[in-house]
Amino acid sequence: MPSKLSVAALALALTACTTNPVTNRSQLSLIDEASVISESKAAYAASMRSAQNQDRLNTDAALVQRIRDIAYRIVPHAVSFKPAIIDWQWDVNLVKSDEANAYCMAGGKIAIYTGLIEQINPTDDELAQVIAHEIAHALSGHSQEKMSMAVAGDLVGSAVILAAAGRGAIINADGVQSLLQLTLTLPNSRQAEAEADIIGIKLAAAAGYNPQAAVALWRKMSAANAKQPLTLLSTHPDPDDRATAMAAEAAKLESLYQAGLRRMHQGTQPKIEYQNGKPTGLYGKAVYTD
Repeated sequence: MPSKLSVAALALALTACTTNPVTNRSQLSLIDEASVISESKAAYAASMRSAQNQDRLNTDAALVQRIRDIAYRIVPHAVSFKPAIIDWQWDVNLVKSDEANAYCMAGGKIAIYTGLIEQINPTDDELAQVIAHEIAHALSGHSQEKMSMAVAGDLVGSAVILAAAGRGAIINADGVQSLLQLTLTLPNSRQAEAEADIIGIKLAAAAGYNPQAAVALWRKMSAANAKQPLTLLSTHPDPDDRATAMAAEAAKLESLYQAGLRRMHQGTQPKIEYQNGKPTGLYGKAVYTD
């Protein structure tokens, strides 16, 4: 017979949900988005200060402009799925590092590491796939979901241990947490990556970036990872599997991509104007400020 605590923990996990704005998947939400954004903003600011103090922030002006131009062509298409993110304090920076890494935190804080550019040597279309994938994580609230899964794991783990103790049984707490990680956290991580792949390739296609580049990107990732394991792939699914999955997705997005190209040629493709990496206006909105 389950304890009242375990039932309460399960009930909380089942009722505290949000819906992914693109896929409509139900996602666990035990932590409010504003809190996640606030924590992300503080962490990002600290990271950028550290990089600046070490002379590792935005040291290549041409590359900085390149990644910002790509990112700010993609963001409007993310806004189309979740209009509220127009109010995020978007920021895009380049960090000098040997790590092949990139991320977009909740609240629109984006960083690309030079190691990714140096080891993969991506075309603009390929780099757009990386940036769109990271934006898709933020758009989907994956950080919020991951933190919620951790909270849920603690709640359920505590309930299991207390329930067992009430029956006179002895359960190793570390064993419970390992089991919860296998059953909750890791599958969620794989699901989040697959979801970000699907959403990212769609965002990039809408912005006029070739979806076939996603296939080429993951093949490059696979080849580079075989030589030297990439930080970006340390907790990610196999890049060869992702290349195969992206080939299937790319075939579905040709019309979306062609529409994006037409908007580019007609000068109607939405793009955010920015200064020092931060938007100065979008769809008539006034200057963005921190």
